[in-house]
Amino acid sequence: VAGRRRQYELAGLLAGLSGTTRVHGLALIAVPAVACWLDAALPRAVRLRRVAIAATLFALPLAAYFAYLANAQGSWHAFLTRQEMWQNPSPYPFQALIGLVQFPTRIGSWVHGATWAIYVGLLIRYRRRLPLGEVLFCAGALLISTQQAGFQGIYRYVVPLVPLTLALAEDRHDVRHRMIAFNLVLGVLMILAFVTWNRLTV
Repeated sequence: VAGRRRQYELAGLLAGLSGTTRVHGLALIAVPAVACWLDAALPRAVRLRRVAIAATLFALPLAAYFAYLANAQGSWHAFLTRQEMWQNPSPYPFQALIGLVQFPTRIGSWVHGATWAIYVGLLIRYRRRLPLGEVLFCAGALLISTQQAGFQGIYRYVVPLVPLTLALAEDRHDVRHRMIAFNLVLGVLMILAFVTWNRLTV
């Protein structure tokens, strides 16, 4: 909202705060930075200065969070090193896609992977309707969600993709309603499977 209102500095600060809650938030800097850089109403020097300010404000909450991690966990990058608690000691992009080949019998990974693919398809569908920064953020969030050994929790990871939701709201009636129905059914299944550890549910 702040980015679309051309409040780029505020958007940068909010993006930085969001980055402290989930690693996907790190991709949010693309929203104000790209929007500001492409703002033809501003002179080049002003755009450059405002992008720099937005990036600095983005970095401040993250720096405070990293300092907290260093004090509480003994490492500023504990948000990565602690991934071993989720059986993912060395995360890297597209690891989940490789996991589909390594562990082809994991039904849950295929369900989550198919969900991820649907949202990638929506991003391709809406790439020209959305501002470039929002497209890059969605792509970044989807990329970050592939860093686990298998597709897991994709239903939760796609929740931040607000730009895709906005574009979906302006899509055809049949497309909107199919996605709504799909998410309602999938959401119930994912929640049941997660809280009960009952893989048969999936």
